[in-house]
Amino acid sequence: MSPRPGPFSTVRHSAGFYEDTSGLLAQIVPLVSDALDRGDAVAMALDQQTDDALCAVLGPLPDVLRLPHPQSTVGLSGQTEATVRARRFDELSGGFRPITAIIQHDSRFDGPDGRFWTELDAASNLALARIPVTLTCFFPRTSPHTSLLAGARHNHPLLFQDGSAHPNAAFRPPGQVLTRIPVPAPLPLGKPVAAFDLADIPLASVRDITTRAMLRHEYTASKVSEAVLAMNEVVTNAVQHGRQPIRLHVWDTPDGCVFEVHDRGRLVDPLPGLNQPDPDSMHGWGLWIARQVTDYLHLWSDEAGTHVRVAMWHTSVPQSLDAEAPQRPAATAVRATYRR
Repeated sequence: MSPRPGPFSTVRHSAGFYEDTSGLLAQIVPLVSDALDRGDAVAMALDQQTDDALCAVLGPLPDVLRLPHPQSTVGLSGQTEATVRARRFDELSGGFRPITAIIQHDSRFDGPDGRFWTELDAASNLALARIPVTLTCFFPRTSPHTSLLAGARHNHPLLFQDGSAHPNAAFRPPGQVLTRIPVPAPLPLGKPVAAFDLADIPLASVRDITTRAMLRHEYTASKVSEAVLAMNEVVTNAVQHGRQPIRLHVWDTPDGCVFEVHDRGRLVDPLPGLNQPDPDSMHGWGLWIARQVTDYLHLWSDEAGTHVRVAMWHTSVPQSLDAEAPQRPAATAVRATYRR
């Protein structure tokens, strides 16, 4: 992903609210129709009822990209979903074509408290910042999860009302939102197949551990290289910015290798590595690189410290999912970007 000059250099991120499907449809139909008339690329994540109702009004919409539902076999991750959407939108835009994207809240992915959506919207403000996308997220006016509605109010710089977007006085930067509504931990995975105290081993051994874990699953050489690059960046970040003890855990799952790095430090930035650094910067690339070359990277903090979960699937998406994933940049290409 490269920086984009000009009028489409930042995401326009709005929140809209609806009472029922008919009220939602009344807002979405003109958005989609006007975007297609302008020649925008259009992407949507709607429930089936809303999608069917929209097509009944506008036709089958074969050129509209349907975004897959957010899901993972090792735990929902809003920051991972934002990274994946950034890749999809980057490909869809081709670097210059404006995108109109419409996302409908889906309660199936609320989890116990709705925090996934708050994390996703906060992460989207960072991950999509260099993409020419107008992103409108629609939420029900009522929800049993107060954090869901609070996140919707505070994560969006714009409010979609009366057919257009207006400045949102309640908007807060991602760090402020996630201080109040912290990033949730992913699903527990049980006892790891291997655990290491990084005080006892050199960094080169982490690369060897990663390689051996990947080769047990017969990954391709490029996939192994990507995993080694990512784990090198994650562990280096923990050593430089975290607190001892620093531990590495490894799991073998039906969908692939999962690694976790734990340290006793606390995050200042709750979502590092989502916003691509300036090309001339010598700092801030490590976790951004790791996010680009992995299938899943979820970072969170709690009273025990800071944790990073990294997963590499056997295929481009977990075997239990059927959505086509966007192409990740090759490790060699990301290294070239890093060296600029």
